[in-house]
Order: sequence, then structure tokens, then C-alpha cells
Amino acid sequence: MKQRNVKNKNFVFVGGTQGMGKAAALALAERGASILVLGRNQAAGDNVVELALKNGANTAEFVQVDISTVQGIKHAVDKIKNWQPQIHGLMHSAMTGFNKKIITEDELEFGFALQYFGRAMIDELLVEQLAASGDGRIVHLSANIPTIFTKIDLDDLQFKTRKWGFYKSLLGSNHLSMLYLQQAAQRYKDLPISYTAACVTAVKTQIMSDPKMPLLMRLAVKLGTTAEIGAKNSIAILTCENSDNLKAVKLPSAKRFTPKKLAYNKTDAENLWVKTLALAREKKLIPMS
Repeated sequence: MKQRNVKNKNFVFVGGTQGMGKAAALALAERGASILVLGRNQAAGDNVVELALKNGANTAEFVQVDISTVQGIKHAVDKIKNWQPQIHGLMHSAMTGFNKKIITEDELEFGFALQYFGRAMIDELLVEQLAASGDGRIVHLSANIPTIFTKIDLDDLQFKTRKWGFYKSLLGSNHLSMLYLQQAAQRYKDLPISYTAACVTAVKTQIMSDPKMPLLMRLAVKLGTTAEIGAKNSIAILTCENSDNLKAVKLPSAKRFTPKKLAYNKTDAENLWVKTLALAREKKLIPMS
């Protein structure tokens, strides 16, 4: 596969302090890119910056932030905008362990906030910077789960009436992410931005081994692949020469680079978009009008 020259180009890794986000950030650093890593752990972030510079990054910086909060989203976007006027690549890999329903300080269900809303808002608020690069590429780490198992309810995204469950939250937020990517690609089809989901299965990362994860997840990880292998397609998305076939696709398997068009229910995608923007206005992330 032919690769584009990413030397001195600007790449952001949200959740890039460990696991697949870290692996991708260091791979881009080896190619001479400028790296901005966002995460919650200062020590882990400092470590990635140090390794990135040793690997050959043009520049490397870390921003400590929690994107599961509204203030964290605002802080992340402000820091990214002040970092560089053009963003050539944006990868989302933030995830954490949780074994019970958690409501954030902003009255959002935690899995929804971290694995969907934070991602969608950062993408939406950085459209100008991504388009300014002439070839802005967005990557969401996700899972290729049949919709029958995701059990989303667009009228109850926050589990206010239905019973919460880890898999409902985790898999549901993955599916919401897919719907968002599909709709964003349609909404911004005239801009030079690609929206892509890189699907993975069990990967041996610290998060996936967290005691707060369900036992089934922790057992699956023992048979999983490495973060470096899991990040392979994400790296390819960010570095391949041509992004024309990445506009609204998912890569179903981490073992093969086989883009497949996102073709989820269009009405669901449109409705989710409307609800997401309404919530963003309520939380004052975007203007009311």
C-alpha cells in the first residue's frame, strides 16, 4: 500500500496514552509527524511524549483532559485548535473499565459520554481544522457488532427508563459512533474529510484487563492480540496515500485492510444527529441557533 508523506503533518490521538492509541501515535512519530496526545493520566502522557520524540516525531505534546465531561470536551477542542490550525488526522481510542451505571457531573451516562458524545463533539467542533488540511482523516476505534446485539434506543440514550447493562452501554455506544460517522460523512460530503471506523476484537491492553471489566471481557483479552497489531488498520488509515475510499466506511477486521461502506439505517443516523446536536446545545457546546 502506497503511503503519503506525513512528515511535519499534525495528528491528534484522543486516548493515546496507552493501548492502540499509543501504538498509533508512536508509529506516526516514527514517520516524522507532529503528535498531540490527549488523556487523563499525566505520567502516561509524559511517557508517550518522551517516546514519540525519541522515535523521531517533529513535535510531541500532551494535554491532560477527561472527554467524558462537557468541560473536558471544551478544553480538548480549545487545546487542539490552539496547537495547530490544520489537523491531518484525528484518532479516538479513549475507553475505560466500568461495572455499574455511572452518571457524570453533566448528567450523562458514562459510556455514552466517553465513547460516543465526546468523540462526536470533538469531531464536530474541529471540522474547520480538519478540512483546512486538505485531507483530514478521522478514525474511531470500534467493534464490528451486528445491530441485533447493540440494543440501542434513540429515545433513551441515557438509560433513564430501560435497564442499564455494560454490554448495552459499550456495544450501544459503538453503534452510535457508526451512525454518527455515516451521517457526518453525508453532511460534510463536500469537504476533504474522511470518517472511518477501525474495528477490533480482543486486544491485550491495560483497560481491557481492568477488574471493573466483566469477566467475559477479561477472559477474552487473554487470547487477544497486541495493541500494535490492533492499531495496524488505524495507522494505515492515517498514512495511506489515497483516502477516497475512506469517506464513510468501516474496516470490519483488524487482520485485513478491507474498507466496507457504512450502510446503517439512514433514519436512525439522521435522528441521532438531531438528538446529538440538541444535547450539544443544551450543554452549551454549540450555539443555540
